[in-house]
Amino acid sequence: MTSNFRRNCRGNPFCLSGLGEARWLADPGDESEDDDGDLELRKPNTFVGLKNLGATCYVNSLLQLWFHNLAFSIDPLAFINALRLEPSTQQDAQEFSQLFISLLEDSLKQQSNPSVKNLINNNFRGEYSYITRCSKCQKESVSPSLFCELELNVKGHKTLHESIKEFLKEEKLDGVNMYSCSECMEKQEATRFISLHKLPPVLNLQLMRFIYDRYI
Repeated sequence: MTSNFRRNCRGNPFCLSGLGEARWLADPGDESEDDDGDLELRKPNTFVGLKNLGATCYVNSLLQLWFHNLAFSIDPLAFINALRLEPSTQQDAQEFSQLFISLLEDSLKQQSNPSVKNLINNNFRGEYSYITRCSKCQKESVSPSLFCELELNVKGHKTLHESIKEFLKEEKLDGVNMYSCSECMEKQEATRFISLHKLPPVLNLQLMRFIYDRYI
């Protein structure tokens, strides 16, 4: 097929010829060697992307993560309208996730159906403990806690396994950071670590790609 594109009149700002309009006005079934290689039609029966309403990509990021979770099925527009979000205001996806899960949990607590009432706990809530062990008397101080996500450092790591290993490794408390042991009645060197007790069916992992440095 021979292209009949006309050259644009550079001296005339109102001339629209040669801007590629023939490519869009042509029959979609026609193929041309002049087709833009960067344009690719979606294949049948494949997923469709979520519409960005302005600066709502942070919402779409979260919805894409939940797409395969059968507990959720939602239209992005209705979701944004229900939360009264401003489409032109950008937010951080991770912060939005925390706020939304908290809001959702508070709202679902009012439901009488146990499966709905405990939806967040049953799907996203895990349990771990902060454990501090005195190096002298070996007494352990255990502080249990619930979590909806694990914050993992990625700096210097090549795999997720390495990040999780660092998350669970022991931290030595010494010098100015010595532990005040209630058994020894004085400050002692100690080790502190996290012990996982229960992982949720849907485990959220926050990859800490940025490190706060007040000197930068």
